[in-house]
Amino acid sequence: MSYLDQYGAVGDTIGGISSPITGLAGVILLFLALTAQLRANALTQQAVDAEARKEAQQRDAAHLQQLYAFMDENVGQFTYDKPTTGEATPERLHGRRAIRQYIDDIEDLGIDLHDLETLLKRDGVREILGVLEIAKQAFIKIENADTDPIDKEFYAALVKHVLLYSVFPYTDLEASDVLTLAVCNECGQPHGNYPPAIFDRLQDLKRFF
Repeated sequence: MSYLDQYGAVGDTIGGISSPITGLAGVILLFLALTAQLRANALTQQAVDAEARKEAQQRDAAHLQQLYAFMDENVGQFTYDKPTTGEATPERLHGRRAIRQYIDDIEDLGIDLHDLETLLKRDGVREILGVLEIAKQAFIKIENADTDPIDKEFYAALVKHVLLYSVFPYTDLEASDVLTLAVCNECGQPHGNYPPAIFDRLQDLKRFF
């Protein structure tokens, strides 16, 4: 068995050479495994972030839809009993037509356009101011929403449409940055037949157009 002794040194040599190589291979494999794990974690996080953003966008879109629907509903529920001559029953108007006619008739109703306290006691004025406040919140939400620009343009167009055909005066809104109507003889401001409380809010909303 003494002849095996000569292979002992060879074995030790091979073991001494292969051991570092094996260790290095293990380190490399560990590094590759950790790198793969990090990539997998990054992909998982990206998927989680994408899902979270998608949910946020869906919430924003739902909120925009709710704001528009609420504003449109408030416009649709607006009623005005237009006075008639003689003993005829007042004509009851609804929605956008009612708002238009109410603003046209407001001076004839014996209301001081500049008396804010009295104006706020009138249901019609309060309702119109409420519609304008909802519209403002809708525009702000549209600007800040994390959603597709096409969706933003869509909802902004819907809100503008309701305002243009219900509350805004018949004027070219694209002609200037501000609304200009007939100058009031009492205050010298160009608010026409609109109460300043309403007209000022229209001026504020004009910046969103």
